[in-house]
Amino acid sequence: MESEVVSKKFVVTPEIRRALGVTEDVLAWSTYWQPLGDEAECYRLHRGGALEGGTSDWLAYQSLERLNAAEMRPYNFGSSESDPEYVVFVDELRQQTSFVPYKQRQAKFDRIRASLPI
Repeated sequence: MESEVVSKKFVVTPEIRRALGVTEDVLAWSTYWQPLGDEAECYRLHRGGALEGGTSDWLAYQSLERLNAAEMRPYNFGSSESDPEYVVFVDELRQQTSFVPYKQRQAKFDRIRASLPI
């Protein structure tokens, strides 16, 4: 089974955050490339617990790839020809970026959501 990998050097500029729709009320977000439609996807978990997202700014995603090429290269985040095996997952509360297996991304959002005060 694939496991989560924490990145210690991942860079996300304020411009990329804005382009991906990451605002101050976002607790965590993930992004990857989807071959269906050949699009970048970004999902965001907000403070109230709502998870939203979908097709996102592909230029911002490509900028993220260029800035973090060495970190991302060993992993498959999707392409025009293949489904992703991993997603970039940014936990804003812990200020931690990790590469999460695609099939485990929802569970990671669910764990963060479950830790929110009611």
